[in-house]
Amino acid sequence: MPFHEGYGLHDATWRSSFGGDIYQYGGSHGCVNLPEYIAAEVYDNIEVGTIVVIF
Repeated sequence: MPFHEGYGLHDATWRSSFGGDIYQYGGSHGCVNLPEYIAAEVYDNIEVGTIVVIF
């Protein structure tokens, strides 16, 4: 689900954990990595044009 210039929210099946301090040693290059079931839930519940705020 792209949100800005090629960055997006997507599943990351290669990850074994999410959150915490993982960004310090295994972060992405700008995308938001999600567990597959969360990515599916987000996809099913948002519309094109939904504002995404990342902080």
